[in-house]
Amino acid sequence: MASRLRSITESYVFDGRRIVLLSEPLPSIGIFLRSDMISKSLASLLILSTAVCLGQAFTETDVPGGPTSEPKQPIIFDLSAIDKTADPCIDFYQYACGNWLKKNPVPSDQVRWGRFNELAERNNYLLYTELKAAADDPKNPLQRKYGDYFAACMNVDLADRLGTKPLQPALATIASLKDKKQLATIVAELQKNYSVGVFMD
Repeated sequence: MASRLRSITESYVFDGRRIVLLSEPLPSIGIFLRSDMISKSLASLLILSTAVCLGQAFTETDVPGGPTSEPKQPIIFDLSAIDKTADPCIDFYQYACGNWLKKNPVPSDQVRWGRFNELAERNNYLLYTELKAAADDPKNPLQRKYGDYFAACMNVDLADRLGTKPLQPALATIASLKDKKQLATIVAELQKNYSVGVFMD
């Protein structure tokens, strides 16, 4: 393994696991190996699941058409949120937030709702409108760059048509793993060409 990656700075054994820290060509990668558990199927499953997870969207407002309406702008210091019928010495939370809680029930598409959720919804909306404007009518080269990137990401029809075709080169790299001695080289190639971080236990 050292000859394939040119140099290994240090190797440790911690809790029965061998930890190898590489310096070149990948200075920031640590590969955690357990010799009895490394196999082609495990590596393939891990890397494939990483690729699938990286392809998932994590924002709640990420729908093909974007937000349908503008969320209300949060009020920085809202005195109307105070419930003056509650005794602050008995239940300060009810006193400070009681009226806001009455006026803002949890929306049906959410599992919880609070002021930070309102703020996140507003920020997502503002980001979407900025990106959409840059995609539709860029005013300068920077807007053209991120507008084109946004438009490409929002092209759901193309993504559906292509399916897993964009993943095929990475999957072919994983399928080329024949021996655990190739693992470091495969991990390096996946990191370099596809930005897939791989850690195995």
